Amino acid sequence: MADLRKTFEFIIISVMRKPYEYDINKKARKSWTIALVVIVVVAAAAFVYFRFFFPEPAEETLPEVSDDLRWLNRDFWVEVEAPLTNDDENRSPENYYNVIAQFQVETSPRYQKKDDNTFCNIFAWDIARAMNVKLPHYYKKNLMPADADDYYYTGSANVRACFLEVRGREYGWKTVDAKTAQQRANEGYLTIGVWKNTSAQADENGVSEHYPSGHIMIIRPQPTGIQFRRIKGPYISQAGEENTMLANVSDVMTFIKKTQVIYYTHD
Repeated sequence: MADLRKTFEFIIISVMRKPYEYDINKKARKSWTIALVVIVVVAAAAFVYFRFFFPEPAEETLPEVSDDLRWLNRDFWVEVEAPLTNDDENRSPENYYNVIAQFQVETSPRYQKKDDNTFCNIFAWDIARAMNVKLPHYYKKNLMPADADDYYYTGSANVRACFLEVRGREYGWKTVDAKTAQQRANEGYLTIGVWKNTSAQADENGVSEHYPSGHIMIIRPQPTGIQFRRIKGPYISQAGEENTMLANVSDVMTFIKKTQVIYYTHD
């Protein structure tokens, strides 16, 4: 009789325990299911917003510029004398934009990709000269500016990145964050974004390795009616794999590279 009672109690306890344990597991599964659904819904909503509703750059009407681009028809390592220039006594977003626009980066032969070589560095050099800002093309071994007859480095994007890192402050350049970079461009100051290939290291003695490809972009005034979005980054004009007058940093750089871009601005 005692054995029968123990057996009956065991069955009752087992039957009662199973639903209880099942309920705990069900509650845990329900919580994970809800969390997963929330994540999927949020990700889908973000994708739809940024894919279909995120404000695109406004269409622009470029200022009147001469169709005569013979002044740009020079070898890429040779200086050009731009018709429009600007200096630190006459900065404005209109003047800055017009300086950039006159180079017609999207169509000018000077900046078109040739044999896998791109010319972001030449475009930045040309604009810096037109803005009367020092961003040399020729450098001595210690990264001091040199002339075309006596130089050690030519101004690749990586060498320019190293020059700005080591000597930039001596020549009026200062580092800023992405939002400030856009604000400075909106005020008419020459501002650039530089991605340095991490294999290129530099100090006062020079660059250890300057051949890997880097990238340099002109931060330009943002189009009227369009706001700065940190996820998109500043508005740029550039030569490179894609020559464009209007894009965002995130359009031409991967997410990782975008986080490695250093922004410089000059008065």
